[in-house]
Amino acid sequence: MHEELIMAEPAQFIVYGDGLPDHTEEPTVRGNGLVEARRGAITVFTGAQYDWVSVAVEQTDTTPSAPGQQWTDIVEVSFAVRNGKLRIGTVDLGPKPSSPNFATPGVVDYRIRFAVRGRDEAWAYASSGQGGTEPHVLEYHSLTIWPAPQSAPTVVRLSDATGAAYRPPT
Repeated sequence: MHEELIMAEPAQFIVYGDGLPDHTEEPTVRGNGLVEARRGAITVFTGAQYDWVSVAVEQTDTTPSAPGQQWTDIVEVSFAVRNGKLRIGTVDLGPKPSSPNFATPGVVDYRIRFAVRGRDEAWAYASSGQGGTEPHVLEYHSLTIWPAPQSAPTVVRLSDATGAAYRPPT
């Protein structure tokens, strides 16, 4: 398990694979309010805005057990990594130097479970204008990565208001 703080700027962080998120390219996964995947990178939407979020990344060889009830939004997506690199980082600075490579040698196709809690609290804090120079962590992300064939995205749970604000109107 790897844990670290990442600056959410602007209200997002990135899972880097083969490159940068190319916003001129049509997303392969979108509309769930938590992640948007494009070839090369996955954007993770946060409630924190120019503030820190806690990110824990776990690698496993098999499908993990179901996540706990503490997570408000949970989405699983497939992601292909052809360059052998899978790291986390910020929008402006790219992959963090402290981020290990989560790719497994010889594996191209992965499944990543994204779970979050505290987005609404982080959004409310950011909207209140109370920000300062010290990290104020209210938002927690859990990413679980395992080798798996490509398959359709799975929404496990969508319940926070921040995610609803990111989703398109129905």
